[in-house]
Amino acid sequence: MIDGTNVEAIPVFFWRIYYSVLFIFLIIGILNCYQFKKDKLKMKLNILNLIFIVSIPVVSLLNSINRKGNEYDHFMYSLKQFDIWAIYTMIGYLYVIIHFFCSFYFLVTPKLQPKN
Repeated sequence: MIDGTNVEAIPVFFWRIYYSVLFIFLIIGILNCYQFKKDKLKMKLNILNLIFIVSIPVVSLLNSINRKGNEYDHFMYSLKQFDIWAIYTMIGYLYVIIHFFCSFYFLVTPKLQPKN
Protein backbone atom coordinates (compact mmCIF):
# COMPACT_ATOMS: atom_id res chain seq x y z
CA MET A 1 0.00 0.00 0.00
CA ILE A 2 1.26 3.47 -0.86
CA ASP A 3 1.62 5.85 2.07
CA GLY A 4 -1.09 8.50 2.19
CA THR A 5 -3.53 6.59 0.00
CA ASN A 6 -5.99 3.80 0.54
CA VAL A 7 -5.35 2.07 -2.77
CA GLU A 8 -5.18 -1.70 -2.65
CA ALA A 9 -3.76 -3.91 -5.36
CA ILE A 10 -3.94 -7.53 -6.41
CA PRO A 11 -0.65 -9.41 -5.76
CA VAL A 12 2.10 -9.29 -8.36
CA PHE A 13 2.05 -13.04 -9.05
CA PHE A 14 -1.56 -12.71 -10.27
CA TRP A 15 -0.56 -10.03 -12.78
CA ARG A 16 2.36 -12.14 -14.00
CA ILE A 17 0.04 -15.07 -14.66
CA TYR A 18 -2.64 -12.83 -16.20
CA TYR A 19 -0.30 -11.12 -18.65
CA SER A 20 1.49 -14.40 -19.44
CA VAL A 21 -1.82 -15.99 -20.41
CA LEU A 22 -2.79 -12.95 -22.50
CA PHE A 23 0.62 -13.05 -24.20
CA ILE A 24 0.19 -16.75 -25.00
CA PHE A 25 -3.30 -16.05 -26.40
CA LEU A 26 -1.83 -13.22 -28.48
CA ILE A 27 0.85 -15.50 -29.96
CA ILE A 28 -1.74 -18.20 -30.69
CA GLY A 29 -3.97 -15.58 -32.33
CA ILE A 30 -1.15 -14.36 -34.56
CA LEU A 31 -0.29 -17.92 -35.56
CA ASN A 32 -3.96 -18.62 -36.29
CA CYS A 33 -3.99 -15.66 -38.69
CA TYR A 34 -1.51 -17.54 -40.84
CA GLN A 35 -3.37 -20.83 -40.48
CA PHE A 36 -6.80 -19.40 -41.41
CA LYS A 37 -5.70 -17.26 -44.38
CA LYS A 38 -8.07 -19.02 -46.78
CA ASP A 39 -11.11 -19.05 -44.48
CA LYS A 40 -12.30 -15.43 -44.37
CA LEU A 41 -14.80 -15.90 -41.52
CA LYS A 42 -12.24 -17.53 -39.23
CA MET A 43 -9.75 -14.83 -40.17
CA LYS A 44 -12.20 -12.05 -39.21
CA LEU A 45 -13.09 -13.77 -35.93
CA ASN A 46 -9.39 -14.17 -35.19
CA ILE A 47 -8.72 -10.48 -35.85
CA LEU A 48 -11.60 -9.62 -33.49
CA ASN A 49 -9.93 -11.86 -30.91
CA LEU A 50 -6.62 -10.02 -31.33
CA ILE A 51 -8.39 -6.67 -30.92
CA PHE A 52 -9.96 -7.88 -27.67
CA ILE A 53 -6.65 -9.24 -26.38
CA VAL A 54 -4.94 -5.90 -26.91
CA SER A 55 -7.79 -3.60 -25.90
CA ILE A 56 -9.09 -5.31 -22.75
CA PRO A 57 -6.01 -4.58 -20.58
CA VAL A 58 -5.88 -0.98 -21.84
CA VAL A 59 -9.57 -0.33 -21.16
CA SER A 60 -9.36 -1.99 -17.75
CA LEU A 61 -6.26 -0.05 -16.78
CA LEU A 62 -7.65 3.30 -17.86
CA ASN A 63 -10.89 2.73 -15.98
CA SER A 64 -9.18 1.45 -12.84
CA ILE A 65 -7.31 4.68 -12.27
CA ASN A 66 -8.62 6.54 -9.22
CA ARG A 67 -10.57 3.53 -7.97
CA LYS A 68 -11.45 2.36 -4.48
CA GLY A 69 -10.45 -1.14 -3.41
CA ASN A 70 -8.52 -3.55 -5.57
CA GLU A 71 -8.97 -4.11 -9.29
CA TYR A 72 -11.31 -7.07 -8.93
CA ASP A 73 -13.62 -5.28 -6.51
CA HIS A 74 -13.72 -2.26 -8.80
CA PHE A 75 -14.48 -4.42 -11.83
CA MET A 76 -17.29 -6.29 -10.06
CA TYR A 77 -18.78 -3.05 -8.74
CA SER A 78 -18.65 -1.51 -12.23
CA LEU A 79 -20.22 -4.63 -13.71
CA LYS A 80 -23.10 -4.39 -11.23
CA GLN A 81 -23.55 -0.74 -12.22
CA PHE A 82 -23.64 -1.78 -15.92
CA ASP A 83 -20.70 0.45 -16.82
CA ILE A 84 -19.94 0.13 -20.53
CA TRP A 85 -16.24 -0.54 -19.99
CA ALA A 86 -17.00 -3.41 -17.59
CA ILE A 87 -19.52 -4.97 -19.97
CA TYR A 88 -17.03 -4.61 -22.86
CA THR A 89 -14.32 -6.21 -20.76
CA MET A 90 -16.54 -9.11 -19.68
CA ILE A 91 -17.71 -9.77 -23.25
CA GLY A 92 -14.09 -9.56 -24.39
CA TYR A 93 -12.89 -12.06 -21.77
CA LEU A 94 -15.67 -14.48 -22.71
CA TYR A 95 -14.92 -14.11 -26.41
CA VAL A 96 -11.17 -14.66 -25.92
CA ILE A 97 -11.74 -17.80 -23.84
CA ILE A 98 -14.33 -19.25 -26.24
CA HIS A 99 -12.15 -18.41 -29.23
CA PHE A 100 -9.15 -20.11 -27.62
CA PHE A 101 -11.05 -23.35 -27.02
CA CYS A 102 -12.57 -23.28 -30.52
CA SER A 103 -9.15 -22.71 -32.07
CA PHE A 104 -7.71 -25.52 -29.99
CA TYR A 105 -10.55 -27.78 -31.14
CA PHE A 106 -9.92 -26.94 -34.81
CA LEU A 107 -6.22 -27.63 -34.38
CA VAL A 108 -6.69 -30.99 -32.65
CA THR A 109 -9.75 -32.39 -34.48
CA PRO A 110 -8.14 -33.04 -37.90
CA LYS A 111 -5.31 -34.91 -36.22
CA LEU A 112 -7.69 -37.17 -34.27
CA GLN A 113 -9.76 -38.26 -37.27
CA PRO A 114 -8.52 -41.46 -38.92
CA LYS A 115 -7.35 -41.20 -42.52
CA ASN A 116 -9.30 -43.22 -45.11
